[in-house]
Amino acid sequence: MNTKGISNRSVNLQKYFEIHEQKTGESRQFLSAKFGWSPSFFGKLLSGEKNLSDENLIRIANYFDIPPIYIDKEFVQQVRGLFPIYT
Repeated sequence: MNTKGISNRSVNLQKYFEIHEQKTGESRQFLSAKFGWSPSFFGKLLSGEKNLSDENLIRIANYFDIPPIYIDKEFVQQVRGLFPIYT
């Protein structure tokens, strides 16, 4: 995938999605449905077409069982308790 011009969050999300996909076989469409999003939304996050909000960053990181800073090294950990997120 061409990563020129997209955010570091999207580039890192692509990396960890590929790892998750290889481990579980879960597709972009499956994850969109899992999180209650439209079928194409997760793909738009991966491509950088849509911005990855802090809330969705935490939701995805929790589901992938990784710290949010793996996807965004500048993520402020103190916001973790601000969103009612369940996986």
